[in-house]
This record gives sequence, structure tokens and C-alpha cells, in this order.
Amino acid sequence: MPKLRCAAVSRDPHASDHFEALRQRAEQLLGRCPPPTLDALGDVRELVHELNLHQAELELQNQELNRANEELATLEREYQELYEFAPFGYLTLNPKGVITRANLGACRLLRATRSQLLRSTVSPFLHPESGEAYVLARKRARQCDQAVSVELQLAGEREPLAWVQADLRSERDDRGELVQLRVALLDVSARKRAESDALALQRRLEAALADMSEGIFISDAHGDAVHTNQAWVDLHGCATSTHCGMQRVEADAKLEILLPDGLLAPESARPVARALRGETAVDQEFRLRDKESGKIRIGSYNLAPIRDADARIVGAVVTVRDITDTKTHAAALERAAHHDPLTGLPNRFLLADRLEQAIALADRTRNALAVCYLDLDGFKALNDKYGHAVGDQFLIKIAAVLSQTVRTYDSVARIGGDEFVLVLSEIQSPRDCYALLDRLLAQIHRPVPLGAMHQQLSASIGVTLYPDDPSDADTLLRHADHALYRAKESGRHRYQLYDSGLDEAIVKRRLTTDALTRALERGELVLHYQPQLDLIGREVIGAEALIRWQHPDKGLLLPAAFLPEIEGGPLESKVGDWVIAASLRQLGQWNRRGLHLRLGVNVGIGHLTAPDFVERLQHHLDAHADAAPDQLELEILESAAVEDFAETRQIMADCHARGVRFALDDFGTGYASLAYFRLLPVDRLKIDQSFVRDMLEDRADRQIVESLVKLARAFDREVIAEGVETLEHTALLTWLDCRYGQGFGIARPMPAPDFQAWAEHWSAGPDWPRADEMRARADIALMVAAQDHMYWCSRVMRMLEGLKPEEATVMAKDQCAFGRWLLGRGARHFGGLPGYGAVVEAHDQIHALADDLVGLAAAGKPSADCRARLAEFRAMRDALITRLRALVRAVEPAQE
Repeated sequence: MPKLRCAAVSRDPHASDHFEALRQRAEQLLGRCPPPTLDALGDVRELVHELNLHQAELELQNQELNRANEELATLEREYQELYEFAPFGYLTLNPKGVITRANLGACRLLRATRSQLLRSTVSPFLHPESGEAYVLARKRARQCDQAVSVELQLAGEREPLAWVQADLRSERDDRGELVQLRVALLDVSARKRAESDALALQRRLEAALADMSEGIFISDAHGDAVHTNQAWVDLHGCATSTHCGMQRVEADAKLEILLPDGLLAPESARPVARALRGETAVDQEFRLRDKESGKIRIGSYNLAPIRDADARIVGAVVTVRDITDTKTHAAALERAAHHDPLTGLPNRFLLADRLEQAIALADRTRNALAVCYLDLDGFKALNDKYGHAVGDQFLIKIAAVLSQTVRTYDSVARIGGDEFVLVLSEIQSPRDCYALLDRLLAQIHRPVPLGAMHQQLSASIGVTLYPDDPSDADTLLRHADHALYRAKESGRHRYQLYDSGLDEAIVKRRLTTDALTRALERGELVLHYQPQLDLIGREVIGAEALIRWQHPDKGLLLPAAFLPEIEGGPLESKVGDWVIAASLRQLGQWNRRGLHLRLGVNVGIGHLTAPDFVERLQHHLDAHADAAPDQLELEILESAAVEDFAETRQIMADCHARGVRFALDDFGTGYASLAYFRLLPVDRLKIDQSFVRDMLEDRADRQIVESLVKLARAFDREVIAEGVETLEHTALLTWLDCRYGQGFGIARPMPAPDFQAWAEHWSAGPDWPRADEMRARADIALMVAAQDHMYWCSRVMRMLEGLKPEEATVMAKDQCAFGRWLLGRGARHFGGLPGYGAVVEAHDQIHALADDLVGLAAAGKPSADCRARLAEFRAMRDALITRLRALVRAVEPAQE
């Protein structure tokens, strides 16, 4: 009986094996019957058996088919889930571009439901600007078998805008006909935003770099420019950025890069090349020389290589600042700080450094060193006679003579006025030094041309030799100064060696110090008091305490006889403490008598800056509680206040906090700047008496006083004038709004009992000027106007003497200040007086002559022509002065 097999199975060997296995399983399922007998019934049984086996095989196949269907269904569900919930959007398009299928990712990205997507095209869901890009991408995908990518911006009002990357791929049938398009959508919004932010940041950085004052150069690994800003190009004067890189300087480059020594920098030493070698540098200076003009600029460069993730150099960053002006300014400040502004010689500060170096050199070479202190004989008289301008020119030429006479390795310094210091190195023997000093004296004594005249002065020199005088730098200078005074005393025009064994100045100082110490112990020191007045209020407001020494043999000694000898020593503080204590004690006594005044006490800078000054001052205040702290006014010299400004200011502030006032004494004679003055806790300025005393005749002094009064008012400080000697001083000071004054015209310094009696009985008297009358005083206005005109006359005469037309200003008679006053207020006040017409006539004549003389000088006429008429001009000036004085005398009775 043949076995039941399908043809397909019998033809397929793999299927045959499979069904053979099924047969075996079926037989195991039914059990194996013994082979039937070969009779008719046996054939039937065999057939039934085969049928049963076939049925079992079919049942097994059906089970396998069911399991396969279940697995397939599971895979389909998993695929559908992956498709639906994938992080990407998937679309299926028919050949016409209509969406036939979309997953949830696509719905989410396109912000639409599945029903809205199906049977629609993609374009409605895109931003209008992306529509054309999509159409082109779909067209390309239809024409090729490769995936086509395009970035598309989606439609809607989303902020920030959404972007997707669409990958389109075509599917075709066996004939190559397009069946459908598969579209994968990836959300790239975050990347696009990052790119946009990066681009915006790049633009901001580029804008910032463009506006930076520092030049920026960024290169690639070969040194070619990737980016430069305008500041870089402006500094280097480059036509292209390649030149600016300075790695390869081409023939048409405008700059040459110089090393600090002035040599042309090789390629390897230039900034970009160094950075590309991995060097870093901060504030590396290069000099840049323009090839055409030769002009030098100085650039400060910062160098840094750019490295990738593997630390390989892929470029360089170089920044530069143009520090030419800074260096120039710094050099000017350095020179100003260490050189005398008039002569250009080293000043005291640079001298100290050079002297220290010279001492060190002398120690190494075992040669001598000469320190010479030089002072010009008679310079003050020359300066007073011909004025500061001539004096300054003389000093400049003397400085040149000194510099030319000494050797190249010697130093010459000006330390003030007409004083110079010379440091002579490499002195082999005293004879060499003496020869050089003789040559210096001879050169200085030669006539010096000053315009049309020649002036001849001598010099005195004090000398000390190191190491014979084994002192430090400061002491060597002091010893040379002592020797200078000996030279002056010995007849001048000579040099004098310092002799430590016979130093009279040192002996005198020691004797004075010892005697003054005993005087302090014996009570020989006394105070005299000079009154201070309110010139406007016409009352006594205080006094200045002035020390005196009631010497048992020499009588009453003024401070100049002994205070200089203790300056800078320990006795200075002891004497100063005594003065403060005695002043507070006197204030207490006056207070008890009903005389409430303010008392000024002079304090030396050595005393003020003593370590425990503030504590000792507080002790004195506590010990004299019957005197208020604000009644005590400590007076310090203007020049001393700025010697150690920070320390002095702090000490003054500490005293100020305790109620003690401060006055700046001799203001106008020192060198305190407005910055110092503004920061010092000073309550009052004291105008030096040298300005006040001569202000009635000297226009410059009057203008200084007026300026100082205005300065004090601008800084809200009180101001008091010293040197008030006459009622005319009082009148002019009041006219200038200076409220307070002191001087011999008010009262001389006097002992305490005399002062108290004077203060209690003093009255202004009928002649004392009244403040409300000062502005109306025509005689004061006349005096001020006349001073201004006389100053103009002196400028014209200086022009005639030196043939310098720029010294004089040509003014019409009605344009000068005096002329305007004369025709204005002067006419109203004095027009009716007999002498007024004579003054007007003299004024017109002197202006006419001045115009002629200035014209001659400007035309280059011989100096003899101008000088011949100088006497005529002087005579006219004197005539004008005489007529003005007569007019003033005519005014005084009228005002009375």
C-alpha cells in the first residue's frame, strides 16, 4: 500500500525531511501496529493506518501553522509599536505626494492628528520658506534610489520655530515604477537653535572684536589670517591681513618689526611665528617702524597657540595694545620725577640713586669719590635785578657749562635754586680732584651771554672725599654742604674741603642743643603773642604763639637764633611739646578772664610726625581741660606738609578728630599742589607776609594774594594774611575779601600780660576801613588799575631791552584794562578833579609811543633805535605815575 504523500513534498528534499519527521511523530502518537497480514483485511487495516497517520500529520501541521501565525502577529504588533512610538516621524507618500500612512511621531512633529495628515500632502505643514526646498527634495527622491535629505522649517506660530530633517527614499516595483515614498522626520530644532545661538554669539563676538581698542589677530596653522579686527590693521598699517600676521612680511608691507635692541626681527622672532611654535607671552613689547616715515610705534603683544583636542597646534591668537602714548607719558613722568624741569639735570631723587651707585663703584675699584656742593655767588642779586626769566636763563647756561666741564662718567644735579651737586667718580688722587674743581670755577666765572648783555658770577664749592670721609650718601651731602658754607665765609669763588675734626657747624649745633636743653629745664623759654584780627568785624579773634629764649647772657633771642639748630633732632619734639602745653595753659587763663580766643602754635614736621605725637597731644588736652581743643590751631609749613603726605595727612586727621584745628603756614611759598591742599584737613590758610607786604606796589604780589583768597574760598577754608603793616594793607585786603590779618601794622608780638591788656582795650579807631565802604573806595580801584598798567609798561621795556616783541602786547589806549577803567569808573569818580585830564593825556602818550616802539622791534630795526627811545618811554611812565599819585592825593580829602 503506497504511503500518502503530496507531490510537492516528494519533490522538495527539505520538505521531505520535514514530513518524514512528521510521520515519525504521527507514528509515535498512534503507536506502531504489527505489520498486517497479506490478505484483503490486512490491506484495509494498512490503509486505515495510513489515513490515521496522515490525519495526525495534518493536525501537527495545523498546530505549527497556528504557532507561526501567533508569532507573526506578535512581530506585527511589535513592529507597529516601534513604528508608532519611534522617536522619529515616519510618513508614507503615494507617487503624487499624498500621505497614506503616518506614525504618532509624525503627528507630534507636524502637530496634526492622523486624520488630518492622511490624504493630505506635506506642504501645508511646512513654513512657506521651506516649501520650495521640500518640492525639490521630493523631485530628487523620485528620480533616484538614494535617500535625499533636506532640513525643513515647520509651519505654525511656535517660538522658537521648529525644524526637522527629512530623509526621503523611493520604493519601486519589479518594473521600476514608483510605488511610494518613505519619509523619515528627525526633530533638529535644538540643533538649529544651538546653531542660531552660536551664529548670534559669533556675530556679537565679531562686533565686540571690531570695537575693541586692542588689535586681534587669529591665524590658522600656517600663519595666515583667519580673523583680524580694525584696531590691528590700523596699528600695523597693513593693506592685507596677511601682512598683519607678521609671519611672512612681503615686499609691499608697510612695517618693519624691530626687537628691543632696534634690530630687525627675524621671522622666527615675530609674534605669530612664536605662538605657532607653542610659545605664550604676556605684554611682550615690539617696536614697529614705518618703512616710509621711519615713525616708531610700540606694541604690547599677548601670544597664545590654539590647540585641538589632541593638543596639536592648529592656529594662534595674538592681541596687541598700542602703548606708544603710554610709554611716552611714562617716560615723561619718569623724567619729570627724576630731572629738574628747568635745566634737565638730575634732581635730588636721581642724585641719591647715582650717589649710591658711585659709592658702590668706589668700593669695588678702591678709587676715591668726590661729592661737591656748588652754590652760585651773587645769584640772588642778579635774579632780583633782572627778574626770574633772566635768572632762569642764567641757570640753564650754567647747567650746560657744568655738564660740559665734568667727565662723561661724572654726575651733575640741580637740587634747588642756584645749588648744584657734582659727583666726581674715579678720583685717582686729590690732585686730580683739585684740577677739575679749578677748571669748574674758571668755566663758571666766564661771562655768560644773556640776550644783549653778559653776566659774570663766581661759585663756591664744598667738597668731601670718600672714603676719607667714610659716611653714607646723605651724610656725604651734608658734609659737602657744611664745607660749602665754609667756602662762602672764606671769601667765595673758591672750594673748601670738609674737615671732620674742625666742623664748626656741628660743634655749634651741639652747643646750641645742650644750652637749649638747660634753658628748657630752667624755664628760660617764653611765649610772645601776636594778635590776629577780623578785619571786617573789627575785633580780636586770636593770636599766634611765638617762642622766645630769654638767654641769661644774650638777652631775648628770636627763633631763628636757635630753632634751626634743633630741627630734626629729639629736642625739637621736647620744645614743641612745651610750646603746646604753655599755649593751652595760657588759653585756660584767658578763658577764665572772659577772653575767648583761638591760639596758633607752630609745629615742625619732625615734631608732628613723631611716633607718639597724637597721644602726647591728647595728654596735653586732658591736662588743660579749661581750654577747648578747637581753640588750639597747629600751624605747619606748606612745604613740610607734603614731604611725607600720607603720614602727615593721617596724623592731621587724628588730631582733627580730637577737635584741634590746623593752619597751613606761609602758603604760596612751597610746592603743595591743589590735590594735596584739597586732601589735607586744613581749616585755614596763612598767606605768606612776603606777598602781603609788597602787594601795594607789586602787581604780581597783589594778584597772588587775590588768587589765594579765591582759592581758600573755593575750598571753603578760612584765610588770614600775614605782614599787615599799614592801614593801606588793611584796606586792600578787605577790598580783596580777605577777612583776617596779622602783622606789625596791627601789633607786634608781646608777652602774655601785655597782650591781654592790649586785647581788652583795642578798638579799630576812626581810620580803620569799613567793609561796606571798601568796594566803593575809588582810590583802591585806582591803585589796582594802575598796577596792571605799570605791569604792561614793564613788559614793553623788557621787549625794548631784549628786542623780543613777543614780550609786549600792542593794545589800543581804550582796550587796556586801565584805559577802560579810566574812561569808565575813573571818569565817574575822578572826572571832575583837576588832575584827571593830565592822567588821560599821559596815558594816551605812552600808548602812542609803545605802538611805535613795538612796530620798530617787529620790523627788525636796529636795537640802537629802540634803546634810544627807551629813556623817553621811562620818562612817560614816570610822568603817568606822578600824575596818578597826585590824583590819589586829590581823592583822599574828598573821601574824608
